Amino acid sequence: MRPKKSALAAILFIFLISNGFPIYAKDPITVTDASGTSAFSGNGLIDFFNNNYQPNPRTATLNVLGNLFTFDTGGKTGSQVTSIRFVSQDLGIDQTFTGPDSTSATNALKNFLTSNAFLSQFIKLVNTGPGAQVTGTPTGAVNKTAAIAQQQLSQQSMTTSDEKAGQQLAGVELAAGFTTFDANGFQGKSTGGSPGYSWKLGDHQDRRFNFTMPVAVISVEGLQTYRVGTIFQYVHPFYLTPRLTLRVGPDVSYTVIGSLDLPNISGTIGGAMTNTLTQDWDKYVLTFGGYYGRFQNLGGIPTGIQANIGAYGLQGGRRIGQRSILSLFAEDTLNNVIGQPIVVYHVLGTAFSHRLLGRWNLTLGVDETLGIPGYTATEFTASSQWKF
Repeated sequence: MRPKKSALAAILFIFLISNGFPIYAKDPITVTDASGTSAFSGNGLIDFFNNNYQPNPRTATLNVLGNLFTFDTGGKTGSQVTSIRFVSQDLGIDQTFTGPDSTSATNALKNFLTSNAFLSQFIKLVNTGPGAQVTGTPTGAVNKTAAIAQQQLSQQSMTTSDEKAGQQLAGVELAAGFTTFDANGFQGKSTGGSPGYSWKLGDHQDRRFNFTMPVAVISVEGLQTYRVGTIFQYVHPFYLTPRLTLRVGPDVSYTVIGSLDLPNISGTIGGAMTNTLTQDWDKYVLTFGGYYGRFQNLGGIPTGIQANIGAYGLQGGRRIGQRSILSLFAEDTLNNVIGQPIVVYHVLGTAFSHRLLGRWNLTLGVDETLGIPGYTATEFTASSQWKF
């Protein structure tokens, strides 16, 4: 009698919950053995179970977004598998799991692969490649948090002539974005939004307390990661001259990411400081900004990930008539994750804002990420503010 579940089936089930994903450009999860390579990004896993796969004797290699894991089944007693060797050279793991029958040996390995001891290493491994969603790429949680915090200050300077004259500050903001990217041949996309609210403070109502809640769904060849966070930021202006303004914006943030496809749930807390220096003329405005933030794992699977992010950039705007402004910006970002190579990338973009319906405005933008070997990304954004 053949076992109902093979050792490999249990392992694959951990890495990819089978709900009938569509076929994508490149298979994110494959299995290679003596019979060839099988993809498990579409109905492959369903077919695998339907065919009642017989694992013994067999050596198979599981490829998860370019990371290799080897499973060697053996120790056959009748129809039962009594030992499974699991090897990951990237993680330095070479371990054999045993049991009196197939179920016991499979459960021993499954318990290891679902433990924090393995998953904490696995999350750090996939975050050095195409599956990076904690940090390391512009779609990563800490990088996106940093970008939103910087945008809150730089966009405050990009006002239309009407807004400048009225000295109005943003109240409610609704923003949405769509990003397509390619990471070492793996296609991905990110869809999300960042609703927020600003309180006016101070005697002159020129200080701000910003609350933003960015949310996103990121897909890498169909493997999905969900992200939700909060950013609290205080902005204080210093008027150096009538046309030159320094804005200081400390912030704290907390972000949670989770995935069933790549087993992962972890939280990241961070603190940062954004500074902008703005020279404002009648038709033109120029802003130089700098950012530094420190983030670390807190909550969920204890990965121990720590990251330092620094960025600086220049944004220039040209007011068109009384109700529109066109801006261009360039930014460099340095991401230093402890224990991983430093990542430096550049973002070039443009945005157009138009005031409509009295206190409402609409901003459309597009930007391109450059400088990361094997990685390209294009982001489209739209936001609307109600100013009062």
